[in-house]
Amino acid sequence: MQVYASGDRYSVDDGEGYYRIAKILVVDDKGIHIRIYKNRWKERPARINEKELTLGTIYDKDRF
Repeated sequence: MQVYASGDRYSVDDGEGYYRIAKILVVDDKGIHIRIYKNRWKERPARINEKELTLGTIYDKDRF
């Protein structure tokens, strides 16, 4: 069984042909609470520069 911890980051398949980065914010008895960053890649990234990750909003033309 994998142990998840706050602050961990994972590349995840977004279901639309891209990979995104998910950061674990909190792990509690209700589940794992994550943040999904706006950046996306066609191939699973080998390394991530945290300073380049961005968050979007529902008002962005290119989605959030």
